[in-house]
Amino acid sequence: MSAASSLASSATLRLQVESRLRAGWARVRASWLLILQASLAAGVAYGIARYVAGHPAAFFAPVSAWIALGFSRNRNVRRVAELAVGVAIGVGAGDLVVHVIGSGVWQMALVLLVAALLGRFLDRGLMLTTQAGVQAIVIVGLPQTTGSPFGRWVDALIGGGVALAVALLTPTDPRRHPRTLAQAAVQELAAVLHLLSRGLRARAVDDVESALLTGRASQPALDEWREAARSAADLVRLAPAHRRHRGELHRLVDESVLLDRAMR
Repeated sequence: MSAASSLASSATLRLQVESRLRAGWARVRASWLLILQASLAAGVAYGIARYVAGHPAAFFAPVSAWIALGFSRNRNVRRVAELAVGVAIGVGAGDLVVHVIGSGVWQMALVLLVAALLGRFLDRGLMLTTQAGVQAIVIVGLPQTTGSPFGRWVDALIGGGVALAVALLTPTDPRRHPRTLAQAAVQELAAVLHLLSRGLRARAVDDVESALLTGRASQPALDEWREAARSAADLVRLAPAHRRHRGELHRLVDESVLLDRAMR
């Protein structure tokens, strides 16, 4: 490999790394509060299950709280409730099967069948059924615990209750995440235009090539902005409290497409 090719490869790698770092920092700034809330909720649920309910191995309390809240911007009460109920159904069905007929290959298949069918009966949401099945598998696969036969189910209820309380007490603005990602994407475009203009003024080939490489490396950030804006726009259709934001979110979707075209 020639020295020129090696330098070009190093420059490409450097620009890609810088673009990824900027996009990653934008994601952290947009999600840190949600992650903090979910982490604290999991800790509170674990504390309640262990020290109030008296369950030393309160594994499913923080699991339920973390799964129900997560760090998604789509933290509406219905979604949190679906996930919390799904976890509780799976844990309850698994505990029942394990304590009545034990654990094994056919018990695993049976508890998954029962949990999924019960989830589909209770709600049309796919998340509820998915979580019910996953938690049922975990229950049957884990060793049995001593104590109350439904202690793990109680832990799941505690975690789901804490998650619902957090969702009700900390409403989120669906525009915040798309706005943060939009700012990062616009900064990427500004950096490209700055390099390009400097290269054209100075007739510097290196600056023009850097602008091209930076523009190519920005594609993940642009894609994430567009997906986040579309997801938020879909969410507000189902959330009456946020319907007044539909116009702005649809504009963010359109602007993400236009900025992507500008970058190309």
